Amino acid sequence: MKVLQQVSLFWIAADALHTSERQRTAFRVLTFVFIGLGLDGIWQYAFGKDLIRQIAFEPASAGPRISACFKNYGLLASFVITFLPLLAINLERKTPVHSLGNLAGSLLGCLLLFWTRLRGAWIAFVGGICFHIWNTKKRVYLLWVILAAGAILFFLPRSMVVHLDSESKEQSLIERFYLWDRAAQVILARPWTGTGINTYSVAHQEYDKRKNWRVRNYYAHNGYLQIAAETGLPSLFCLLAFLFLYFKETFAALKKIPEGLERRTLLAFLTGSVSFLILAVIDTIFHNPQTVMGFWFLLGWGAAYRRSVGVR
Repeated sequence: MKVLQQVSLFWIAADALHTSERQRTAFRVLTFVFIGLGLDGIWQYAFGKDLIRQIAFEPASAGPRISACFKNYGLLASFVITFLPLLAINLERKTPVHSLGNLAGSLLGCLLLFWTRLRGAWIAFVGGICFHIWNTKKRVYLLWVILAAGAILFFLPRSMVVHLDSESKEQSLIERFYLWDRAAQVILARPWTGTGINTYSVAHQEYDKRKNWRVRNYYAHNGYLQIAAETGLPSLFCLLAFLFLYFKETFAALKKIPEGLERRTLLAFLTGSVSFLILAVIDTIFHNPQTVMGFWFLLGWGAAYRRSVGVR
């Protein structure tokens, strides 16, 4: 039932946003959301707690990790990389007011993403940008994106690029090895039914053969492995099959739309989805309602946008 509630957002968005007027309204709402989140994040950075829910930022060696009104910085980063491509691609609106609003929201979104200091989200965001450029006629820009990303890494503080643990080892990479290894052991033991929804963080102890001290009683930090571990390989197959068909249909629709804002906007829906799916490889965003429901809403919105511009 929990999974069906999340997936139902796909159908709600696909049905509710199928007209051009509703699409325009949705884009305006998205602009206001990003501006509001950005201002709330700036307040949190300046005063320690966000203005809306009084959530404190998380201190880190590289500086405060901002979450705005989200529960933690990872959820904020996931939202930003999922929906920011839609906002950024619509800078070419017909009126100066819309363009300035989209520009303000886009810049604030980039600032928030930087302040989360979440390396996985940065990687996923750059991956989404590369995906977007690859599917345009300007693939030469890929080189500039890669060079820019390398330059940014060079100038960032080392504490933001490398996270060392008490043993002076790269904490995230070491921990993910053990997290993914445990998930693989659960999948091998329960390949068809898994351990059950929301049981993994405790149930994995029964199948963990290494018994390493690191990150005990924790999620797998890989959404695909955790889906298979909790609900079985057939469940993961159904998700991947759905995504394959969705992307196949959307790419087919892209071929029917001439070069212009409508085509770039439809591609931006895929870009946000790709960024989310990349981040899901290294984080738990598939198992948090705030993030996964946004993902399903984005997919439904993309399907509705195809209808609003006259393609299926």
